[in-house]
Amino acid sequence: MKFIIIHYNTPKLTTALIASLHKIGIYKDIVIFENSDKYQLNADEIFDDIFTYHNETGSIIDFNKEIHKFIEQNKI
Repeated sequence: MKFIIIHYNTPKLTTALIASLHKIGIYKDIVIFENSDKYQLNADEIFDDIFTYHNETGSIIDFNKEIHKFIEQNKI
């Protein structure tokens, strides 16, 4: 099982989540999409066996664009 975490400007919350997963024995198969405005989280340097996709520029997935598109399409 893989754990996918989308991180957006919440480094303390994301770090606490990873620590909680480690506390219950989950150390591998954690993938983080770092999608903040600026580089904030270096979890792959803090924790072993974590891979982080650094996406500050929106080059992988532009979550801001997708959220705005969803809001417009659904008239929210």
